[in-house]
Amino acid sequence: NTVIHRATETERLALFLLRREGWSAQISPKEQKNYHIELYKPNQKAAVQVRNQRGKVDLGQIEKFFRFLIEPNEKNFTEGIF
Repeated sequence: NTVIHRATETERLALFLLRREGWSAQISPKEQKNYHIELYKPNQKAAVQVRNQRGKVDLGQIEKFFRFLIEPNEKNFTEGIF
């Protein structure tokens, strides 16, 4: 399982909620900057970018995450959550 103490408070809350929804979830490797959480269900792999609800998100951040998802990557994510 994942090292929860390395997660931020927002990431811990996201892990809890996603696991309640039936996802197998883990914090991404520390050096990974494109996403924060990896999710798995049968035939599904999702990358999650966790944002603090108080922080503003600009369109460029969303576009960067989208570009990451559509480019071939070693995890072969089938979807993403921002």
